Amino acid sequence: MLGSTNIKPLVKILFSGFFLLALSGSVNAQKVSFSEELVACEDSLKFYLDSLRASRDDQRKQHWNNKLRKKLAKTAELPGAFEYPFDKLMTMGKLTSPDKYFRIFNWNIENNDLTHHYYAYLLIPSRKKNKVVELLDRSNGIERPEPQALTEQRWYGCLYYKIIPMNNGKNEYTMLAADMNNRSVKRRLIEVMSITRTKINFGQAIFDYNDKTMRKRVIFEHSALCQMALRYEEGNSRIIFDHLVPESPQTEGMPEYYFPDGTYDGLVLESGQWKYVKDLSDVTNPRNKLDKMYNAPKDADFSKKEHDKKGTRDRKIKSPYKEKKPENK
Repeated sequence: MLGSTNIKPLVKILFSGFFLLALSGSVNAQKVSFSEELVACEDSLKFYLDSLRASRDDQRKQHWNNKLRKKLAKTAELPGAFEYPFDKLMTMGKLTSPDKYFRIFNWNIENNDLTHHYYAYLLIPSRKKNKVVELLDRSNGIERPEPQALTEQRWYGCLYYKIIPMNNGKNEYTMLAADMNNRSVKRRLIEVMSITRTKINFGQAIFDYNDKTMRKRVIFEHSALCQMALRYEEGNSRIIFDHLVPESPQTEGMPEYYFPDGTYDGLVLESGQWKYVKDLSDVTNPRNKLDKMYNAPKDADFSKKEHDKKGTRDRKIKSPYKEKKPENK
């Protein structure tokens, strides 16, 4: 696990549906006129998305989600879809790359067993016809994701909230993502996405942790009772994140007992590689409003306000869950 002395391969990261409220990141509405067809499509998409969120059983969720996917794929092909804000889709992530090369629509479904499944569409604008690519979440079958190269057909499902251009003359971007896996463990992820004419690639061996192994992606696991900071500092060209530690020596290697210890590590971009730096001493205000937007696990007696104030160095936080390892669905 990252943040401890032993870094182990981890499995899929997942996240809470209503965290999407903080990630909507819609394109700023421009003073332009959009077609009536786009406006009507947004109304249909809102109806499907709201119906999905209101559904209580998995079968109804999939019913509305299938309608949502089909309608979104067609809507994204329409002229003006790249610029259209889609502000009514409040529980769907909508991010645009800083270079305006692509836009991503991203959301999740929380299943009745509190596991999550992810959906995403990439929109690449074109004068003739927008290119729309669906990302297919196959994370259930990806046991060792950190060293693997993936594609849009075999995507490690997650919810993206930050796009960092690599600025290397290619359509390559470092992506920050987050997800709530289940009621015990949450995860965060860093990976590189590259876009070619024929496919979307995920994972590049540019993460250097000074252990003779270049990772293709970085995955963090921690207790669902806390929130982990993971953000990009553009001025310093670095990614900063909480240092995670086990609650006690006996819980080492058990992610549901890992918490931030009040210190921060980072990845600094040097010569096209992200190099690990331990114990950053100049981190100020590492958390933003995004870090505070999350759903606490159900039935958990936990005050995030108290945790943020006191930290985890000086007190023990006991998990209310008896199982030692979460069941990955």
